[in-house]
Amino acid sequence: MWTQEKKKKTIAENAALSSKEGRNADSARCERMKSISVKRIVAVAAGAAMIGAAFAGAVTPEGLGSYPFFSNGEPQVKIVVGANSKASDGVVAANIAAMIGNLAYTSRAIEVQGQDSLVCVGGSGTAGTATCTLGDKSTTLEITTPGVNPAIAYSMKSYIEDYLDWNAMNDDNQARNTTYGSVPFSPNETASGKTGSVDYYGQRVTASETPLLYAGYLNDNVANKKYKEEERVYIAAQSVWYDADRKIEITPPNLAYHIQFVDPVPFCTNILADGNCSSSDLTENHHVKIRFLGEDWTIMGFSGYNALAATASTVLTLGKEITTNGLMQVGDVVTDPSSNYTVKLISVSPFSTTTAQVRDAQFQALDGSGNVVGTYRIVEGSTDTVVGPNIVIKVNKLFSGTGGVANADVTLYSQKLEVKGTGNLDSDNTNWQTSIELYNTTVGGLANDAIKGIRLTRLVSTNYLKNAGDYLSIVDKPQAFKLAYTGLSTIEYEPLTFSIFRNTIPLPQNSTDSSTNANYGIQISATKTGAFSIGGENVNTVYLKPQFNTSINASANFTLYYLKSNGYYGNSSLNQLNTSGSTLSFYYGGGAPALINITASSAAVYLAGAGGSGANGTITISEPVTASDTGKKGLHTIYFYELESASNFKLLQSEATAYARYNYEKGDNTTTSVAQNSIGYITPRGSVFKSLSSTQAGIDFAKTVQYATFTLSRGSSASATGNVAEVTQTEGDTYDIGGGYFVKVKSINATALASGGAGEVTGAVVSPESLMYLQPNPSSADSIVALHTANNPLVVLDTDAAAASTSKLIVIGGPMVNAVAASLPGADAVNTPGAAVVKAVGDKILVAGYSAMDTKVASDALISYLASKRQELTSG
Repeated sequence: MWTQEKKKKTIAENAALSSKEGRNADSARCERMKSISVKRIVAVAAGAAMIGAAFAGAVTPEGLGSYPFFSNGEPQVKIVVGANSKASDGVVAANIAAMIGNLAYTSRAIEVQGQDSLVCVGGSGTAGTATCTLGDKSTTLEITTPGVNPAIAYSMKSYIEDYLDWNAMNDDNQARNTTYGSVPFSPNETASGKTGSVDYYGQRVTASETPLLYAGYLNDNVANKKYKEEERVYIAAQSVWYDADRKIEITPPNLAYHIQFVDPVPFCTNILADGNCSSSDLTENHHVKIRFLGEDWTIMGFSGYNALAATASTVLTLGKEITTNGLMQVGDVVTDPSSNYTVKLISVSPFSTTTAQVRDAQFQALDGSGNVVGTYRIVEGSTDTVVGPNIVIKVNKLFSGTGGVANADVTLYSQKLEVKGTGNLDSDNTNWQTSIELYNTTVGGLANDAIKGIRLTRLVSTNYLKNAGDYLSIVDKPQAFKLAYTGLSTIEYEPLTFSIFRNTIPLPQNSTDSSTNANYGIQISATKTGAFSIGGENVNTVYLKPQFNTSINASANFTLYYLKSNGYYGNSSLNQLNTSGSTLSFYYGGGAPALINITASSAAVYLAGAGGSGANGTITISEPVTASDTGKKGLHTIYFYELESASNFKLLQSEATAYARYNYEKGDNTTTSVAQNSIGYITPRGSVFKSLSSTQAGIDFAKTVQYATFTLSRGSSASATGNVAEVTQTEGDTYDIGGGYFVKVKSINATALASGGAGEVTGAVVSPESLMYLQPNPSSADSIVALHTANNPLVVLDTDAAAASTSKLIVIGGPMVNAVAASLPGADAVNTPGAAVVKAVGDKILVAGYSAMDTKVASDALISYLASKRQELTSG
């Protein structure tokens, strides 16, 4: 290697030799020229021209992409020429200086001022219109659909008092008890909900059910491989009557999230003969993107994977990739568009700076205003984070480029997430437990090391979904998916009323009958014509008149009266009032009729004052609690008291609490005990026990089975109801709202009505779209920067003080003729015949060649480059 002092000495000696021997050399050359033939002169000249032409087209400027030639039009560079260079180098410098001076201006777009003072005016006559032509014809629509929009959310439902699970709608499994299944989901769960002999209660939702979840292939473009991935959500929740709040609520849902790599993703794509893996074959270095929590994440790193089962030390590092520069040179920058922060490469160490024999690179981070906010030294293969926007810088690889210039392969990430083999997802999601599924058959080698899935399970929580619109998310921050309780399905009811009457009701059975009356009893009423079908008559009201024997311990019965179509009453005995019961069919508008049964509290009714207690009994109304009429049944219970006394007959004892009494059959074929719920109780069918007093009881009978409904949607801003979508569409766009329905924006127009003839349109202003049509001519103006090259010269000698004090220099000539060039690494590359180079070396640009012609070829390449970048260099 030459030292700078030695090179300067050589330059001086060459100059002296030229001066002392010039005359003798000229004389000798004259003698030799006499012996050269004209043919040879022509041949040499032609060859030189051909060589020059060949080199002229081969020079490509290197590393100038982000070089700061100007700042607001002011040149930031000087051109330095060796003091002992030939005149041709001076000519080259002059040409470059002329180009630099020609670019010393800024070009800015002309802005139209006073736009806020523009108004619309009307046409001729007493009233006119001012029509504005829209530029960007787009509009934001809020589209509400009558049902869940499948493009927004996936809808689910369960029976009341049952689970949202893998078999929620199975009649034979109504109201599953809480011990069914202890594991929320199985990665290998079949359609039957079982894996082996284990029951898994979580309902599995996949891309087969909703487009909100992903199923597709991950691409490793470096290794030319692809892997199939499926995204799954598991949900388990029970809808129950919560008596304290008097409504149906959802017990704490158990949620789980799972991504399964159907094709396991290997940690190494090409295992060497010795069982190891080169850095270039590690999947973590291939920029492979996976779908995780509904978004794309790049695999940044693996650790602790060589085990049969993942542990807390098993870590999969993921990042949201912003951009990658695979050949970043010193001075180059990469930018995060969202924060406008830039990361600049300052230096690359030529040798290892750590005990692990790994090189590092140094970076500066700058904010949007160009202020340095931090300096970071990052080892090859490692990361660091820019405080503020939390930009993660990863140095993928460092390597030497041509001419000894080092390069860096750098990626910026907006987020970094470390998923552990076991443990919490992160500090924002302590309710979520992670589990990495490894695909390893042995420990010790890399042959079978792969990852086959990631599970996230929500830990036990006390959160209830109490109201429609309440939700729980996967995960807590940021919310990737939402499970929302959307309330109970809308159904119709048939009101059924039991009333005590004590006034005498005439019940004539023909035109001459005046003796048939009921002085007290029970009136059963509904609103539906044909609610009761008796003797071929369809009626909605019946009267029950108690009948008694006078003997002690005698039984009693009810006689049922109903109004016939001829205007007179018919009657029908409801059999004896006993434990076997009497039945009245109630046609509520659903399928098979509900059964109204009236039974006594003992085998025989003892009449008051005749040696026994009061005549008490029970009215029950059965109803199917599943979609099938032959499925499980529920039973309303209403007590009555003192039937023997017209004045004391009642449905509720004095000062007793009114309860909605109900019990039902469960999926395991057991029956619940009769529960005492608050009035307003909603049954598993959806019927509502509306009221109970001493004289009246009311039930709104559900015509169809009611369900608890849910939606699964993506992101925190999704509509909880799943039927409201907000979309921005341009004119002519079509939006699919699901179910085969589409919304098309046919046209967008705007018209302002004039209020005063040809005058201004009151209150009207020119729309932003219309203002786009106000274009200045010309559209831009150039601001010339005044240069004073006597006070601040563009061209200096390598011996001038300005050459030493200016950091950004365009260096003309190689190390033999320019002392500044002698200090640049790699400058001696021009010592080869025919060599010519234009290359950024740090903050210097070397423009040099082996000969004067080669140097001119290099300078022409730089001038052409500057001319091609005129717009970028002069933009203000």
